[in-house]
Amino acid sequence: MMLGRWRLWLWLGLFLVIAVTAGGVAFLFYSYSHNRGSADTLVSTLVTVVTTATGAAMWLWRRLRPTGAARLPVERAADELAEQLRRQWERAAAERRLSSPAPVPVRWRWSSRQVTGPRAEAVGGRFAPLPGMAAVTVEDLRSGAVTDLLGVYGGLGSGRLVVLGEPGAGKSGAGIRLVLDALSHRAAVTAEDRARVPVPVLVPPQGWDPSVEPFAEWLAGCLARDYALLRAPEYGRDAAMRL
Repeated sequence: MMLGRWRLWLWLGLFLVIAVTAGGVAFLFYSYSHNRGSADTLVSTLVTVVTTATGAAMWLWRRLRPTGAARLPVERAADELAEQLRRQWERAAAERRLSSPAPVPVRWRWSSRQVTGPRAEAVGGRFAPLPGMAAVTVEDLRSGAVTDLLGVYGGLGSGRLVVLGEPGAGKSGAGIRLVLDALSHRAAVTAEDRARVPVPVLVPPQGWDPSVEPFAEWLAGCLARDYALLRAPEYGRDAAMRL
């Protein structure tokens, strides 16, 4: 409310500057045409008026643009994105009937395929557990239920989680369930901790060419394209990249 009122006053100030400038210029021309004053005096006065008015108008315009101090914090954009994702994936879960009727229990286990190293290499990495979660142990990575994936995702020191399976094994459903569980966990922590909990987004890797574009820039472009709120002026042009 205070931000909206502040911007209203700035818009009013910008309008007044333009109106006063236009009126001043008209008055100067009127005075010159009736009093036949010096052309040099007219030009000098016009330059002074226009320069002063332009400076004031630019000062007001910079504060009206959604950058710098006027830009809303990126944390608010993250919260709005999380809420939009929650609605999106709740609809997807309902369409797939992932919650009702009760789904068939699906379990996971550490893969025997040659796609990763030993379980011990996945724990104790550089990523600390997310707020409200415990660090994952080697034993935790042996096997579990789909509902256990959130704990693995949030407590894995390596920061990477790959889900493999045959067609129809439940990978997509597990991904949707994990996103919803992660969003629920993020919403449940304190506001201070929430800023340290990332917003989970499912992004297909199709279209990314690592030889052309860094992953962070490509991902920011995908987010800005798919979620209009990240293009909102109040968050600035680089909201997706800052997220």
